[in-house]
Amino acid sequence: MSSMGYRLTTVKGLKQLKAPKEDGTEQDLEDFLTSLTDKVIIRWADGGDVGYVLEENAEPEIKEPYPMTAAEEADARKVKAYDRLMDKYEDRKDAFRANTVAMFQLVMSNVTTTMRNKIKSTDGHLAASKNKDMVWLMSTIDNIVSGYEEGMTEINEYRL
Repeated sequence: MSSMGYRLTTVKGLKQLKAPKEDGTEQDLEDFLTSLTDKVIIRWADGGDVGYVLEENAEPEIKEPYPMTAAEEADARKVKAYDRLMDKYEDRKDAFRANTVAMFQLVMSNVTTTMRNKIKSTDGHLAASKNKDMVWLMSTIDNIVSGYEEGMTEINEYRL
């Protein structure tokens, strides 16, 4: 198991995720996600937010602190506390972005070549890859594994 900074670059015991054509199943996807989520939340610094993406397939809400009132701005202690709160907010956003980039690469390096090719051939891949869009990636993988993508192909062929 190696690490880069404070993130694992490999996950011990993680099996490559297979496409349905390779006998990959929805249970395999569930096991894959559970293994990743457990490791990320436990071992990555500020891994809870990217773990949320893996579990919920949605970005977490990272709320910016409310602006200070004029009365609060007059109190030096409140200003100092607010500055610390803003620093934590900015640190959390930065960590989420860094963890998202790392997780995108970790997922893509732990899928089979067939699965990777299916992902790359899906509409939106270039933009998602550039932005390291984990929600898009996990939705795409879920669609591939659940057969939704192939079902759509069969429907389109039927319409022709």
